[in-house]
Amino acid sequence: MPLSLKVCILLLITCAPVSSWAGCALGSGLERLETYCLVNAINGKRISSETAKFLDSRLQNEGYDSNFSLSAPSPRKPFKIRITPTFSYSQNINGGNPSKNLTLGNLTFVGDPSLVRKEGLLSGARLNINGRFIYGEGRYLKYNLYAGYEYNVEHSLGVNTSGLSTCSVNHISNWWYFDVCGNANRTRKEITDQSGENLSFIFSKMLTGNSKNHHKVRVGVNRQFSANYIQNQLVMGLDTIHSNNSNSEITLTVGESVQNQLATKLALSGKLRLHVYGKQVTFHAGYNKSNGGKILGFDRYDKTLNYSVSYPVTPYLF
Repeated sequence: MPLSLKVCILLLITCAPVSSWAGCALGSGLERLETYCLVNAINGKRISSETAKFLDSRLQNEGYDSNFSLSAPSPRKPFKIRITPTFSYSQNINGGNPSKNLTLGNLTFVGDPSLVRKEGLLSGARLNINGRFIYGEGRYLKYNLYAGYEYNVEHSLGVNTSGLSTCSVNHISNWWYFDVCGNANRTRKEITDQSGENLSFIFSKMLTGNSKNHHKVRVGVNRQFSANYIQNQLVMGLDTIHSNNSNSEITLTVGESVQNQLATKLALSGKLRLHVYGKQVTFHAGYNKSNGGKILGFDRYDKTLNYSVSYPVTPYLF
């Protein structure tokens, strides 16, 4: 850890209770940006020993073991297991086709009624196993293994999801980071069985704007692996903790053309998290434009718009 940060924290400890982390959107999932916000929140202020211990614990979790003699070293569990009940609505439970006919020029194709998509409510549970291995100051490998199952009573259909994600986080200097991340996922429905993998290399920088909003700027490349092709993508993003304690994420992806394959050309996604009655509500929206390849001699293209709202009704089962 930079010496200036160590000295800063040690000199600011007093017995005056100050809620220094109010407004840092804790629990947003933007862990490093939250830590950056906390460090900036105490800059030039007197804080309580409880606040110092809280920040000390977070820094230890990111690999900073100097400990400042503020708290006992936090025991690190190799992994955590969580089971979460899930409730969702899907417009395509079975992985089917649109209900309308397919028109190509003067030709019209009528689909098989048994292959038309079905929609409805899903309920189930999701298992997450996650953890991290720290191998240096500000450097660690985190991972998440998950599996889920949801069921629709009306159509007697189930959806299986599973995946593994890993990310090597590396603090370079002065809040600059370089991350190498990999992901593999699979979704199985009645008609479709989709899987994919990707490997990304991302540089990021933490900074503070004029309005006291804290930002994480991301830029890098992603290599997407699918059953039929491999695609390189440029990824740019902006994560923000706003001064009103809300937070947001915006990600833009631009993909290269893939010969004779329908692949992502442009994707834009965003998340907004707000606190409502003490709980975090997440709004998500995404747009994807794909092109490439042909069907019966006609150019193929696809535009997808998705959106969702989530609210934590129940806690983790354990």
